[in-house]
Amino acid sequence: MNTYTVTEARQNLGQLLNRALREGGVWIKQRDGRIFIVKPAVHKDSPLNVEGLNLNLGMETILECIEDGRRNS
Repeated sequence: MNTYTVTEARQNLGQLLNRALREGGVWIKQRDGRIFIVKPAVHKDSPLNVEGLNLNLGMETILECIEDGRRNS
């Protein structure tokens, strides 16, 4: 993993982020010796984000289904 000083990180932030994306992370080292890791965030989609179905149903058919469901519950 590549190491940047805080000054280098400030001056080359775009490069640092691109490298972190390519290599999985980079280190930033402070003068006092503390080290921080910059890593790309993992993006997770919602499990409720599903692709819809095109059933070619008209509004009347949908409303009838809703009414039937209300009557039968």
